[in-house]
Amino acid sequence: MGTDWLQPLVARIKECRSCVVIPVMDLIKPHDFEFMRAVPDFRGTFDWDMTFRWRKIPIDVLKNREGELSPIPTPTMVGCAHGIDRKYFWELGAYDTTMEIWGAENIEHSFRIWMCGGRLETIPCSRVAHVFKHGGLTYTFKSVKTKSSAIIQKNQIKTVELWLDEHRDIFYATQWAIEPVNYTHIEQRQELRKQLGCKPFSWYVENIIPDTPVPLKSNLYFGQLIHHTKEDTCLSYDVTSRDGHVVCSTPCSDQYVAEHAFHFDANGQFMFYARCFDLTENATLNLTSECNNTWTFENSMLKHLGTNRCLGLDSEGQVTMTLCAESDASQKWRFTYHFNWDIGKKKPWEETLREKEE
Repeated sequence: MGTDWLQPLVARIKECRSCVVIPVMDLIKPHDFEFMRAVPDFRGTFDWDMTFRWRKIPIDVLKNREGELSPIPTPTMVGCAHGIDRKYFWELGAYDTTMEIWGAENIEHSFRIWMCGGRLETIPCSRVAHVFKHGGLTYTFKSVKTKSSAIIQKNQIKTVELWLDEHRDIFYATQWAIEPVNYTHIEQRQELRKQLGCKPFSWYVENIIPDTPVPLKSNLYFGQLIHHTKEDTCLSYDVTSRDGHVVCSTPCSDQYVAEHAFHFDANGQFMFYARCFDLTENATLNLTSECNNTWTFENSMLKHLGTNRCLGLDSEGQVTMTLCAESDASQKWRFTYHFNWDIGKKKPWEETLREKEE
C-alpha cells in the first residue's frame, strides 16, 4: 500500500452512506513482487459468463464527472478491496454465506449494491496494490473435493438466478455443462431481494452498463473474432476507413471494444450490430442493412456461401476474402462466445436442483 489510501475512501463513505468505494488497484507481480501502476481510466465490469473484467471507462462517464478526482461509477468491484459503511453492509444482506471460497461473490455483491439503491464507485485518490494470482483456486483446502471450476460455476449460478432475471439465459448459453446447486439457498436470497425492493436487471443494463452489448438469442457466436494463428489479432470494424474497407485487423483486448463486437446468428448471418456483411464485386467485405446473405462458420472458417470465399489474414495482417481452403491456417478464427441456447431454454438442471432438496 502507498500512503494516505484510506482517508479518501472513508471521506466518501461519510458523504454518501450508501456508496461502496474501491481504490484504484495497482498490480504486484506474483513471481517477483514487481510493482506496476494501474492503467488509467479503467473500471471493473463483467462478461456474460460472469467473470470479472477491467474495461475502459466510457467517454460520457468521464465527461459527466465534476473533476478528475471525482468518484467514478463502477459496474462491478474487484473482490480484494472495498470500503462500506458497516451498518449498511448488514442492511444490504452482507455476503451470501452459501457461496464457497472464491469466485463471483464480488459480482453478486455489485449487482445487489446497484440494484438495491446503493452506488459503487472507484475513488481516484486512493491507490492500493494487490498480488493477483494466476489460475483458479491456487490454494489447498482439505474440505474441498470438487474442482475449482465447479465451485466457481456454482457461485456464478447463484448470482445469475438471483439477479439476472430474463438475461440469465445468456449466462447459461455460455456454459456447456451445469453443476447442480442447492436451490433452497437461492430462494432464501430471493426473499432478501424482495425485502430490499431492488430494481430489475434490465434497469442495471440500461443505466449502469449501457455501453455493454447484449447478445441476441439468435446468436450462435458473439464477441471478438480472434485469429487462429495470430492469437493477439482480432477482426475490427474500421471506423476511420475512407477506401470502402469496413474491417481491419487490430490487437485483441481483454477489455470491451465496441469495434470488436461481431455476431453470427442461427440464420447464417455474419453481423456487426444490426447490419450484415456481404461481399462486393471485388470480393471485399461490405456492411448492409439487407440481411439476405448466408454464411457458415464450420471448422473455424467463416465462409460466404455465395462465393465460396473465406475470411482470412495475409502475411501483413490485411483482411482478405479468398477461396476457402481447409489447410489454410490464415482462414481460421474463433469467437469469444459459442452459445448453447438449449441449456438456457430447457434448464433441465432446474428440476434436478429442486428434486435434490425434496
